[in-house]
Amino acid sequence: MSARCLECGTILIQEAVARPEKLQETVDNLDRRMNAGYGGLAGFVVGIGSWMVLSRDESEAKVWILICIVAGASLGRFVAWRRRNSL
Repeated sequence: MSARCLECGTILIQEAVARPEKLQETVDNLDRRMNAGYGGLAGFVVGIGSWMVLSRDESEAKVWILICIVAGASLGRFVAWRRRNSL
């Protein structure tokens, strides 16, 4: 129900229409994937930087970068989850 002016009848407060459930599910899925991608990219950059500063041993570069990418993607998905479940 909307609130209307008693004098002229114009709508003062219009109720928001909720998104359909399927649309909200699609939006949430897209947010999770985008945040996981951004987190993975950030993890890759941090992994390369920390590998160059700390080690420079080529034998452990792939493993170190992979761990950083997975950690970054997991953190990105956690951020998406927190955003969705916040007040």
